[in-house]
Amino acid sequence: MKTVKNNRLTRSQQAVLAALRDQPDLVEMEALARHLGRHPNTLRDHLTALLDAGLVVRHQAPVDGRGRPRWLYAAAAEPVVDENAELAAALAWRLAHRERNPLAAARDVSRHWAQQIIARRGLLRLRTARAGRAQVVEVLDDLGYAPVPDDRFDRVALTRCPLLQVASDVPEVVCNVHLGLVEELLDASGADPHRASLKPFADPGSCALRLLAPTAEVRTAVDPSR
Repeated sequence: MKTVKNNRLTRSQQAVLAALRDQPDLVEMEALARHLGRHPNTLRDHLTALLDAGLVVRHQAPVDGRGRPRWLYAAAAEPVVDENAELAAALAWRLAHRERNPLAAARDVSRHWAQQIIARRGLLRLRTARAGRAQVVEVLDDLGYAPVPDDRFDRVALTRCPLLQVASDVPEVVCNVHLGLVEELLDASGADPHRASLKPFADPGSCALRLLAPTAEVRTAVDPSR
């Protein structure tokens, strides 16, 4: 993992951000101004810019008397870029543009990926199919898909895609990798792998995954146009 750098900050803003990151606790603007040797009005402008950029957060201190509310500042958690996701995106691009049969290649990739996950996590076949589906949803959550399942663990809204940009460019490849992964995980968990279906971008902000889809909905490949 590597830290995302913000190259648009001025030197003064970078100094303010660095000072906040060095503090173990929330800091008042006046204390930070004294620490940095800056005028509070100048510092206020820098803090506003950092707040707008999402690099700093602020919390209101408990009110003491009738005075104006006091704000306490801290550096926001640093965003990170998942280098594995970048590699996966590059692989998906190659599958889409260099393979003669990209969908078959996508399924091969998904099977290999799933077997690694199954071995690493020690997934077991569970006693009931529902428990198996729940186990698959748990794995998807750990992988960053932010799944929202129904009570039966049948309809699952995937509210985050780790490969969103490349999924928008070549959904037939990326979504077939995801569907193949789900099928392999279902099989390893004791649930029916032949009942899974995936509809990319079915709703604003999510894809629709079915783990108990009717036969008519199940396809051997994801077709974004249908």
